[in-house]
Amino acid sequence: MLNTGSGKCPAAFGRVKLWLKACRVSVAALVLVLTFTSVFGQWKIMVIGGPSFTTFGGDDKKYWGGTSSNPKMVIRYQVGGMVNYAFSDKLSLESGIRYSAKGTKYSDNQGVEYNKVLGYLDVPAVIGYAIAEKFGLMVGPQISFLLSAKIKNSKEAQDLYQLPATEDVKDNYNSTDIGILAAPYYLISDKFAFRIEYIFGLSKIAHGEEYNPNTQQLEDKDFKVSNRGVVISLIYTIKQ
Repeated sequence: MLNTGSGKCPAAFGRVKLWLKACRVSVAALVLVLTFTSVFGQWKIMVIGGPSFTTFGGDDKKYWGGTSSNPKMVIRYQVGGMVNYAFSDKLSLESGIRYSAKGTKYSDNQGVEYNKVLGYLDVPAVIGYAIAEKFGLMVGPQISFLLSAKIKNSKEAQDLYQLPATEDVKDNYNSTDIGILAAPYYLISDKFAFRIEYIFGLSKIAHGEEYNPNTQQLEDKDFKVSNRGVVISLIYTIKQ
């Protein structure tokens, strides 16, 4: 079985560095668009939140779970703040920062379940295009910074393999993730909007050790595991 169990607890300083890095990226994106907006355009400040349905993709997604089964889609959530800059009635640019819970669940035929819970700071930078008066599409890259990674083991897993209820496995995941965000949106009113986002992760997020028969040693490896998700968002404009 692949060893994706607990590693060393991450230092508090490392977590602060990730927060600061995420904030710098977000601020850089906002400064860029503010430079253009100072000449033309309108801007909005918004809060965003809602449920998300997440899982893992990639060639190693079954292997990473240690159960030889496909990862399941699970319900998570996301919440944050966004700024939208409208350059015209059709074109806009949006960025911000939000906390996003992601992950998946693996299970086997013995009732053993491993619930992998990842916490990220997401910083999207997307272009919006209004197809109609109230309907449009947003597309662009998103960089995510890992804040936490835990495995919540079922009672069956704890009893069968003498595992703790919760394991800290942040050392088994890479600190950043890059993906593509695509989202149709609908303007309910001047204040409210509804959006369905599809998140397709491009990065290999999983990191661990694998036995190399050629060297007869365990070697570090980035596994082909990536984040996938569908996010349902309600957006409220607090200033425009």
